[in-house]
Amino acid sequence: MNLTLIEAPLTSNNDSPETFRRAEPVLVTDLQTHSRLPSNLVPPAADPAYLEQLIAAARELFEAETHLQLLTATWELRLDNFPLSGGPVYLPIAPAQELLSVKYLDTDGAEQTLYDSTVSPAIDEGVLEVDLKSPARPEAGQIYLAYNQSWPSPRSEKNAVRIRFKAGFGASPADVPNGIKQWILIQAATMHENREAEFTGTIRASFEFVPALLDRWRWRRPVF
Repeated sequence: MNLTLIEAPLTSNNDSPETFRRAEPVLVTDLQTHSRLPSNLVPPAADPAYLEQLIAAARELFEAETHLQLLTATWELRLDNFPLSGGPVYLPIAPAQELLSVKYLDTDGAEQTLYDSTVSPAIDEGVLEVDLKSPARPEAGQIYLAYNQSWPSPRSEKNAVRIRFKAGFGASPADVPNGIKQWILIQAATMHENREAEFTGTIRASFEFVPALLDRWRWRRPVF
């Protein structure tokens, strides 16, 4: 399995294209409020660029732990073959929003399309079914065969099957569940407060509720 991020939401300071960066589910102002930091920060102690870096690091940690996509993004799943058992293809990032395309290289090396959301009908009628779960249940979306159908035989080549899909809770930070945003804020604030991997001094107790914020969002990513 090869999973590639094709398009992620970007944000900019409206100055030039070079300033575009990955959009985050929480804002610098959110972290400033959470950490009780003044809004008129003076570099380099706690400048906005550093806070953005902490937010990004916390979001990456969340995504790695949960296999969830927060803000809507486009992914491509590449497989060497369709399921030999005839079973479904599971989308490994949740919550799945939309299936964009299912393409493969046939035995002659020509690209064939089983599904393309830009044309009508998008599905090769009677061959595929698509089941995308609700964001409230972060389970894997799946693509499966209709009754009495079988997967085509792709070329014996690495990444011969390419499936593009959109995943995420929505395009806006407002679409991301509050518990997830709070977890990201806590992680970012902790990294801001503790700059080293080790420290000398009083050991402070951690709060057990922090991992629990993610309990309902933990799911087991399908194994291909």
